[in-house]
Amino acid sequence: MYILFDIGGTKMRFARSADLRSFSKTIIKPTPNTYAPTIVEIKLILDELREGNKITAMVGGIAGVLSEDDNTLFASPNLAEFVKKPIVKDLERISGAKVKLFNDAELAGLGEATFGAGYDYDIVAYLTISTGIGGALIINKQIAKNKFGFEPGHQILNYKTGDTFEDLLGGNSLQEKYNLHPKQLPKDLYNGELANIATVGVHNVIQMWSPDVVVMGGSQMNDLSVDLIKENLDILNRMFPDTPDITLAKLGSENGLYGAMSIAKMMKK
Repeated sequence: MYILFDIGGTKMRFARSADLRSFSKTIIKPTPNTYAPTIVEIKLILDELREGNKITAMVGGIAGVLSEDDNTLFASPNLAEFVKKPIVKDLERISGAKVKLFNDAELAGLGEATFGAGYDYDIVAYLTISTGIGGALIINKQIAKNKFGFEPGHQILNYKTGDTFEDLLGGNSLQEKYNLHPKQLPKDLYNGELANIATVGVHNVIQMWSPDVVVMGGSQMNDLSVDLIKENLDILNRMFPDTPDITLAKLGSENGLYGAMSIAKMMKK
């Protein structure tokens, strides 16, 4: 039995898979604010999922930049209390199994490339626009090689102020700027200034990664228009013969679990 997981800044998702073709009994819990209670909560979740059975391996993602050995978090705006904690070591201790840890956006992108909206494409750029902005490059159904991961949300869009893509469009930043939850912001703002910001961020990703498709997920995409971003990109594009396909993610909040299942399947071979 394999355990698949996704530890985000606000929620944790865990599921089990016996055949690595599907997963079941997904458990969703709020992510505790501090590290030690999180490990305790995960132990309870694992006990419920395993039902007395042995865990073969655990594969999952976490929000933030991992250390070079992928065993700890190097930086994480939404999980600051988890930085430099022995996450992999503690998960192996409470599970009795090998643990593979990835950036959450990497696994979400891999999930979309192997099971979702990017399935028919070789080069998939994945962007998630929600509380923050993350993403990953997936090539031939594998996470592209990198040293410290991918952080498209931290590309600087205003050199004078240093504001990043995430500063200008991430949900936390919008709530702080407008003193409203992003869902309460007017539609004309999403169709105007915020769509323009999204277009520039996506444009830069396309220039750097040259993908076949850009798959866009995250809660902000409930209000941003993919069609409008595509129209804007067609105008902004100056270097390439055409604009890659732009499409919405299909797997929702479970795309990270699908990505984890893809990795577990590779580990099994």
